[in-house]
Amino acid sequence: MLNLPVSQPTRMYREIWRRRSPEQIRELAHIKRFLECVMGDTDFRSRAIPNRDALIALAQTRGCDIDPYDLLPLWHRDFIDEQAAMTSDRWGASFRWRTYLGEIVATRDAMLVAGDPGQKHRPFSDWRARQIARTRSELGKNAVGIVHPIVAYELSDGCSVGCWFCGISAEKFRGHFSYDEGEALWRGVLAAMQERFGPAAGTGFCYWATDPLDNPDYVRFLNAYREINGNYPQTTTAIPLRRPDLTREVLALWESDRCVTNRFSVLSVNILRRLHQTFTAEELIGVELVLQQSGALSTKAFAGRVRPEGTIEDLNDQMMKKARSRSTVITEGTIACVTGFLVNMVKRTIRLVSPCRPTEAVPDGYHVFAEASFTDAHDYAAVLDRMIAEHIVNTVPADARLAFRDDLAFERLGRGFQLRNKHVRVKISRFGDLAEMIASGDHTVDQLAARCREANAEPLEALLFIDQSYRAGLLAERTRRLPIAAGAWS
Repeated sequence: MLNLPVSQPTRMYREIWRRRSPEQIRELAHIKRFLECVMGDTDFRSRAIPNRDALIALAQTRGCDIDPYDLLPLWHRDFIDEQAAMTSDRWGASFRWRTYLGEIVATRDAMLVAGDPGQKHRPFSDWRARQIARTRSELGKNAVGIVHPIVAYELSDGCSVGCWFCGISAEKFRGHFSYDEGEALWRGVLAAMQERFGPAAGTGFCYWATDPLDNPDYVRFLNAYREINGNYPQTTTAIPLRRPDLTREVLALWESDRCVTNRFSVLSVNILRRLHQTFTAEELIGVELVLQQSGALSTKAFAGRVRPEGTIEDLNDQMMKKARSRSTVITEGTIACVTGFLVNMVKRTIRLVSPCRPTEAVPDGYHVFAEASFTDAHDYAAVLDRMIAEHIVNTVPADARLAFRDDLAFERLGRGFQLRNKHVRVKISRFGDLAEMIASGDHTVDQLAARCREANAEPLEALLFIDQSYRAGLLAERTRRLPIAAGAWS
């Protein structure tokens, strides 16, 4: 195994467990299980009343060895105001859970930094930073949890699950990538990414529009991934009960290495109950249960397969009536997270992508900037280098016409201007004439500089303003899936 440095997120994550005793970890596991029942099971939730004896008895029916009365500020609406009063002595279990979640969130946020290759690959680093800035201004608060890992590997062609709400419109399962036949290719692809991007390559994972447990060799792929990148990637699956033996192997890897929290998507109340019957609370402490079932107190992105079903308002009305209670909420946003490369090992394709606001033109919530095929590990490296050289562009060509992003409304304000969408407002007190010409979509960089000279303005200031707007992600860029806006540069 390569002696690779441990990333900051991995160190932070391991510290969460190192500083806690087995008894403290056990308490967190049983708090987690009780909250899963409250959030994901409408029948359980309807029977949960703020009475200590009743709550303890109810919790025991689902294997929760905890006093749930001490958790009331976390879930019961009559006790929400008590959250401000939580301390280690008052509502102690709730306080300890909130502290733990804060540490998990800090580790997640550190992943955003870990995905930056920095000087290892400065052009990609600058490109990624621009896409992150664009995503944040497009999605507002819905971009908070996106950490922009730089690569995702698909180990199957399509997905066997077929969720109606799939935010990236996964196609039907058509087969998996064999480890015995493809080990050399797999290791070659991982090595090419590690060589070019260094530790940032370790932020990747092995699924996208696929379920990793559709591949029976999944754990073997993970072990090779760790050998080359120094850590195991996150596993997200919707079929943890299909092959419990394979799931337990994944859980064992987490127990041995503790690099990152895994995720199980829960598609029904029955699956939630079966998960709790099959695995103890302690076995699932390293797994976030993503509650996707009807009646769960959760959200789904208005992207992918969800979009054709109607408006956000229509869908929320339908789900409310179906659950007859507060239920899953459809929100704006995307489930896409990668700013970098999507690699399908079965089809041998590579795409350069980044999350975006889902629209009719881009329903799956991610831009595709380039796409290519490869034949073997050597060809993968060559294709990757060509894609980077041709599409990781960090300067605006002088002969390219400029335009602001189509989600940003332009408004002239005296000598200045503002750009606004529902999430952000960019207000600048100067450059109004220049911004107005950009908003028209009719001018190249050279033409704008010439107009500045004609107006006795400083063209270098104009070029600096254009460069700053570009780095902030405010200018439109050409993608393969999104038709270019009128006048936008390519």
